[in-house]
Amino acid sequence: MDKIIEIDKNNLTARLQPNVTVGRLQQEVEKLGLFFPPDPSNLAVSTVGGAVALGAGGPRTLKYGGTKDYIINLKVVTQDGEIMQTSRDIAKNVTGYNLTQLFVGSEGTLGIITEITVKLIAKPEKRLLTLAYFDSIETASNVVSKIIASALNPSVIDLLDQNTLQTIEKFNPCGLLTDKAAALLIELDGLEVCTDERQKRLGRILNDVKPHPVVVQARNEEENEAIWRARRSAFGCVAKLKPNVITEDVVVPRTKIPEFVAEISRLSGKYGITVCIMG
Repeated sequence: MDKIIEIDKNNLTARLQPNVTVGRLQQEVEKLGLFFPPDPSNLAVSTVGGAVALGAGGPRTLKYGGTKDYIINLKVVTQDGEIMQTSRDIAKNVTGYNLTQLFVGSEGTLGIITEITVKLIAKPEKRLLTLAYFDSIETASNVVSKIIASALNPSVIDLLDQNTLQTIEKFNPCGLLTDKAAALLIELDGLEVCTDERQKRLGRILNDVKPHPVVVQARNEEENEAIWRARRSAFGCVAKLKPNVITEDVVVPRTKIPEFVAEISRLSGKYGITVCIMG
């Protein structure tokens, strides 16, 4: 159940079996100048079927949305053995109930997914990745709000606290600065001329922050990938810290991010709990 059945460049769709990994799907469609944006943290083992069952997101959800936004049709075996299609392999289908979205995120409780049709988009011409290191996590959190309000439309803004930076460097040394309180991983993508201009605007925003953050910009695709490999290793590294690790996905309104991060830091210090913030 790990075959890519068809990539339709004209209709911007791909049809595949559920055990195809997200990373493999991305690699194959990018050869044709296409793009599948959802990006769970471990692309090498995260399957498209698993992403559908969990309604997975990933860092690029900020700009592109999550897995649910790219699922067009599912072939499903129901609990009584019936084989059904939840829709048709077309971009727009407004007739009847939206059964596809009912199955996305249902975690296998409604049936077993045996085939998936996904929507593809054009691959961005260029992506620019920036790491900005800050002396306080509160400052980093406030910069997130400034970037979003600036209409730069980044594909990714990811916050890594000092514990996370130090843990990645401990188990997967890759040159991250571990003496800083927090870092923001910021990715801009799109048309080359537009991305270059937006990168300059991002630089001005970061330059206005006091005290100035340490800014590291990837110079090529190889450096982009090196930074992403470090980021994607974060959870695996954190899992090595203690015998028992609990993970929680938390969502708050963007305006509450600085307050939320400050309170997490206060509580972890008060109770002596090691907390790694990433996302």
